[in-house]
Amino acid sequence: MMQYLSLAIVGVIVGAFIWRAASRGRFAAASRRDAAFEIADTATALAVARAIVPWGGVGTWWWYALVLAFAAGVAVIALRWSGYVPAAPKRGIGRAGTAAHIAVLAAILAACAVAG
Repeated sequence: MMQYLSLAIVGVIVGAFIWRAASRGRFAAASRRDAAFEIADTATALAVARAIVPWGGVGTWWWYALVLAFAAGVAVIALRWSGYVPAAPKRGIGRAGTAAHIAVLAAILAACAVAG
């Protein structure tokens, strides 16, 4: 049962990423930094899911479907990259917040590497 809940949570995260990547309105990333954070956050969620979900119990094809959906979202962001501003003016978390965000993601990925 827990593997299905984990699969659903990661599915929602990847689905939200796809939705934001394909959006052009208020749900779209405001800057290149925001788009890069969304890619890094979703990749981290996939890495955590890979480490903790017993994919044999739910079917490994779910894993491949999630990774394929993530790759499609990254491709959409790559195609729109030149349309993003480098950083949204007077918005965001600043350099210290960016460094903290990256440090937290690195720590999570390191924990997944140790666990899995």
